[in-house]
Amino acid sequence: MTIETFTANVQYDDLLGTVAADHSDNDDIRSWLLEEEYIDEEELVWGIEIYTGQIFLEEEKPFQVTVYVGDESRSYMNQIKVDMSLEAFLSSFKRLHVMLSMNGELTSEELEINDIRDLDDE
Repeated sequence: MTIETFTANVQYDDLLGTVAADHSDNDDIRSWLLEEEYIDEEELVWGIEIYTGQIFLEEEKPFQVTVYVGDESRSYMNQIKVDMSLEAFLSSFKRLHVMLSMNGELTSEELEINDIRDLDDE
């Protein structure tokens, strides 16, 4: 047994922030784990950790995904580690929103935006 703190960190932590996601209606990570018989029906996905870096980007499956599973009362917690492609990982979510800021200084701050430059509209 090991003890871990459920917090993201990288070597320098230049950018910190928050993440929000909605499960896919069809193919979320729990459904995939059930289909592959990696978890039992009563087990829940309590957390998901992803890790990637420059060294992984040329590989076919550039994301290391760790899924934290346990029963409803969290009387135990297990990790399941798997390498996934970007497409497979993103298809697990209906929506995924990531926000990063320098040293996390903008996290939960209200920002007054003076100008919006949408480069896709040009």
